Amino acid sequence: MGSLVRQTTARFGGKGGGTRDFAQGGGLSDEKLEEALEFAKGLLGQH
Repeated sequence: MGSLVRQTTARFGGKGGGTRDFAQGGGLSDEKLEEALEFAKGLLGQH
């Protein structure tokens, strides 16, 4: 999860990270939130 959050938030101007089982991120603008969620879903589909 840490890697997923780190990659997603970095792409959309935020910050985040964590461990394999728990992560958190922030700093994303409301306008980018939906796009960021779709990006993260795509990353999950690759694994």
